[in-house]
This record gives sequence, structure tokens and C-alpha cells, in this order.
Amino acid sequence: MITLDVKDSTIKYCHKILEKVNLGTRGNHTDGTPQQQLTGLVGEISLLKYLEKPMPVFKESYVGYDVVLNDSKLDIKTMGRTVPMQSHFVHNLLALQKNNKSDGYIFCSFNMRDSQLDVCGYIFKDDFFKKSTLFKKGQMRTRDNGTKFKIFSDLYEIKNEDIKEVSSRKQILGIKKRGLDR
Repeated sequence: MITLDVKDSTIKYCHKILEKVNLGTRGNHTDGTPQQQLTGLVGEISLLKYLEKPMPVFKESYVGYDVVLNDSKLDIKTMGRTVPMQSHFVHNLLALQKNNKSDGYIFCSFNMRDSQLDVCGYIFKDDFFKKSTLFKKGQMRTRDNGTKFKIFSDLYEIKNEDIKEVSSRKQILGIKKRGLDR
């Protein structure tokens, strides 16, 4: 796992983007709150800066992926947390994103208290859907600390241990389509 310090200037930059463009454009209850949109954007922008990739041009419509590495279209998925990432945590993906035009996912965790982004790892789409678990809208979930919450939309969860961990910029930049990265 790679831990990046997220600068205040990055968060301000993300706020400015969100003032101009609504990134939650599915038009239903899954569009994400302003805080969830900010969390996702902070993860995307921070990772792209780390990889020295160009900043995206945002439009009202989403193409289904955030970065292309070696012909692999990858969607950067970031969960907001108030604690550092732990190995037993999970990552999730809304079920209605299943058919997006991505080849895989890079999963991140943004610790909002410490302004740190943990780049946890990646997984290609076919492996993701083999290893993840589908939870239906309305289902109750219990966190390992005993707190409970209701699933707001069908979503897939994957254990952090089931994704391929990353430990360097070079490793992320070397991600290739299935079969070529192993």
C-alpha cells in the first residue's frame, strides 16, 4: 500500500471543480452526496498527480474510467474514512457501475482526519466480480466495530486482501490488461 499526503491545495482544487461540474450525474439516489463526490475526486486527483498524469477535463457525462495505463482503462474508486486503512477493510462498487467501460479498478481509502490517501491496490473487472459479494439495497450490514448501516443501493464489496496490493509508482504505471501483469 502507498500512503500519500493530500495537500490543502488539492482539496481546494477539487472543491473548485465540484462548484462547476456535478460529477454525480446518474440522476437517482446513487449520485453521491457532495462529500462523497469530493472524496472520489480527491482520490482521483491525488493519484493522478502521484503518477504524473495529466489532470482530467471534467464533463457532465462520465465515460466509466479515470485513467488509461498500458491500454487498460481503470476506474479509481475511493472510500472516505476517519481512520487509516486496515487490511481487513473492504472496498465497494455500486452495482449500476458494473457495465461501465472500464477494464478494472484501483482502490483507494481517503482518511479525512489525517488528509492521507492510501492507494491500496487494483483488480481487473472479471476477477472483481468473481471475488466480490453483492449486497442488495436495504440490507443491513455490520462493521467490525459493531456499528450497523443499511445499504442504500445494490453494491459489490471486495475484501482488501482480494485485490493486488501496490507498493510503488512503477508498479501502478506497469498495470496491464489481464494476463500481462502477472
